[in-house]
Amino acid sequence: MLRTFISFGLALAALTPLHSAPIVYFADKFNSYLDGDLVGQGRWYQAPGLGSNLPVQVSGGQISLDRHGAGQNVRANFFGDVTISGGVIYYGFDFTVLETPVNPDFPDYFAGLAANGGIGISALLYIRQEDEGQKFSLGFSHVISEENTFGAELLLGVPYRVIVRYHNVPGDFNDTTDVFVSPVASPFSADENSLVPYLTDGYFSEGNFPEFNEFTGIGFRQADPLAAAVVTGIDNVIVGNEYAVVVPEPATALVLVGGGALLLMRRSRK
Repeated sequence: MLRTFISFGLALAALTPLHSAPIVYFADKFNSYLDGDLVGQGRWYQAPGLGSNLPVQVSGGQISLDRHGAGQNVRANFFGDVTISGGVIYYGFDFTVLETPVNPDFPDYFAGLAANGGIGISALLYIRQEDEGQKFSLGFSHVISEENTFGAELLLGVPYRVIVRYHNVPGDFNDTTDVFVSPVASPFSADENSLVPYLTDGYFSEGNFPEFNEFTGIGFRQADPLAAAVVTGIDNVIVGNEYAVVVPEPATALVLVGGGALLLMRRSRK
């Protein structure tokens, strides 16, 4: 994959307001990683206080989540270690489910947005067993204690891309989220307004913990066989401020968030 980075000077940055451009908070295609443990490569680290006897693996430029043993929670902070609060935040990645959780009633989350320096996790995605393990569905919750909302059945062994559009509304118990899913072989439309959500969820239950209002990164979780799925082909992980940022397309101009100068990146899909 060819990437060309062009540094902006201060004068150009002054002429190009940050809020007017698509912003990449984080992006990873795992291309330069060695096969083996993910933690310790790139920006990835193990979540504080969460041990592991089965590290998340990277192989061939993709990561996978197994489900044998205690598992592992991994996090990657946003570029520049920035904290994002308020507004709309998008995250997306490719994935393939090979096996569903053994227990269809208590699925565990496998991805989400990190908060509180990686200790907290929110905007969570789940995988649930359907059709006696022959199919699966994706679910979402704003926090771990919230009841999950699930969408329609999906097929095992098919590479999908999921995009989460999270509306971080000021205050508590009021965030809303749309989740979009499409096979990788059938890319998302460039027109966000034409999309039909796979599922929509609102967080209005004051019986739960309040949702997080600040995000610091993205995370994945590898858990035990009863609650976790076997997921491979996790790739093209992107977090940003606009829909266009998280839809991998050739030659898309993006502004990367980080310390120092702004960067214009032209990226192409594998």
